[in-house]
Amino acid sequence: MLRIPSKAQLPVRLIAIAMSAGFFLYLIWRSGPSKLWKSLSELGWGIILVIALAGVSHLARTWGWRLTLGDDQHKISFSRLVGLRLGAEAAGQLGILGQTLGDSVRVSRMSAEIPVASGLASVTFDRGLYVVTATVTTIAGILAALPLVGLSRALRLYASLFAFALIAFLMLTLFAVRKRWPVLSWSVRSIARIPSLKSWIEKRDLMVQSVENALFDFHHKTPKAFWGSFSLNLAAQCMAVSEVCLILWLMGVKIGFFSALVIEALTKLVNVLGNFNPGNIGTYEGGTMLIGKMFGLSSATGLALGLSRRLRSFFWAAVGTICFILLIHLADALTKAPWIQDPREHNRNGRDISQSASEFPKQPFTAKRNRVRHFPRRRRGHKQPIQRSTLSSRHAANPAPNDTRSAKGRS
Repeated sequence: MLRIPSKAQLPVRLIAIAMSAGFFLYLIWRSGPSKLWKSLSELGWGIILVIALAGVSHLARTWGWRLTLGDDQHKISFSRLVGLRLGAEAAGQLGILGQTLGDSVRVSRMSAEIPVASGLASVTFDRGLYVVTATVTTIAGILAALPLVGLSRALRLYASLFAFALIAFLMLTLFAVRKRWPVLSWSVRSIARIPSLKSWIEKRDLMVQSVENALFDFHHKTPKAFWGSFSLNLAAQCMAVSEVCLILWLMGVKIGFFSALVIEALTKLVNVLGNFNPGNIGTYEGGTMLIGKMFGLSSATGLALGLSRRLRSFFWAAVGTICFILLIHLADALTKAPWIQDPREHNRNGRDISQSASEFPKQPFTAKRNRVRHFPRRRRGHKQPIQRSTLSSRHAANPAPNDTRSAKGRS
């Protein structure tokens, strides 16, 4: 197997980024800068609608992700889940490695009250549902392209075979989940055969099994949450199709929903191929231009479609980066205040405090509950000497009224 040395990895990546940027500039020159600017100017302030539609899509996917948490969904706020979602999407702009990093951030930055196995299972299931709904959208787009797009007989055959392969993949996945095949455990044990990773994986074998059991039990124990999350992810895919219709409509191009479905399905295939390209720069725009030509769009219009969607993704990536920075600063602030970070370790009045730090401000701050008791203090300059009190001394100080003995004869 060909392996690039560690010292040569950075130059190779820089060369790949430079080639992608050069290809992107070539696409701009090929389509014509003036025509491209004209197409983008026709979009105008409509880009705000495109950004807002993508924001609704992010909210829908975040809601679907929250449903996968099951009973733990009330232990973390929805706003924090939105920030983690946007931060992961920002990291996903760097390709498949960025997506892996973003999902790891989602697991690590969850609430401390949520077990790691539950968080990992929810992120895995959320990513799996997105892949499944994207596959469904791709299958629907390929099947819709057969009567809409004028393809040759060979291309029709290849498209039909590819759609059939995707359907078989979905059916096999559903059958494996229904029969509870331990595919994840098998994969991890196969990786554990590598000597350098064996000890690291063996320590996490129980966690992998618990995550796998949680994935299998989610559909059987909580079917409403499963179908709700699936429906929300599918709705997000429909919003992506509507985004294509909206952008082309703002540019003055009338296109139907099924044609936009074909464009979105083929764009997803381009994104899969572009995951190996850092940032998918150049490949995404070039693929959009080729897809647009299939529907009679000019090169400038196709490139403007790709650039507008790229601008939308850059906007939400910037928002996600800001959210990620804020989450890091919040975690640092909680680390400096351990009594807020883990309130379970403290005991007040002999009882355990099991509520999170976010619930502390909800307690009513009353003078009766939080009153400070003040006790009188003696002045330092008027200290009284300490004397021992005995029976004889008390009798001598306070004699009885009928005592006839003299003070000298008292003992």
